[in-house]
Amino acid sequence: MERRIQPHQDRVRGLSSASTADAVGGPLIAHCQTAGEKEHNIKTLTYSIRINAPKEAVWKHMLDPSDYRQWTQAFSPNSQFIGKWEQGETILFIDPDLGGTKAVLDEVVPHERLKARHVAMINKDGSEDVSSEMAESWIGATETYIFNGENGQTELLIEMTTHENFEEMFNAGWPRALELLKAVCESS
Repeated sequence: MERRIQPHQDRVRGLSSASTADAVGGPLIAHCQTAGEKEHNIKTLTYSIRINAPKEAVWKHMLDPSDYRQWTQAFSPNSQFIGKWEQGETILFIDPDLGGTKAVLDEVVPHERLKARHVAMINKDGSEDVSSEMAESWIGATETYIFNGENGQTELLIEMTTHENFEEMFNAGWPRALELLKAVCESS
């Protein structure tokens, strides 16, 4: 079942399911075990937007340090990344005033697909957290960016696999972030 996150903006869609294909059957809840052997409800959240720019340009703007700071303001005012967008690399997604997350880039296919797997939370002081209850529910979350281009346009699909505790945050942040990214890409 498709659920509009922002009904007044047709260009951003949000689904809460295992995948777009599974959406008709409703939310799919999976279970996983953390280091503390606690069972957590995992959800796959999907967001997409059509951008009037070729996928190469969308890739460039999405990952450029300056442009990244613009579109990720939807999540945090001083969002930034530290690291390289290369397969196997570790990257930090942080706001120096708030902390952030550490991820490993499991898949990087330029202009096509990028997948990050979160391995720790970063505290405000810069230290890593892998053992708090929040960190245990966050570790293992993935985000995948899929770039589908045709006729100079790009359909950007974001797929987040995360604990249900983070669903509200992503449902509020991703639609806005995608609109900001669209504006950055289309103004260039």
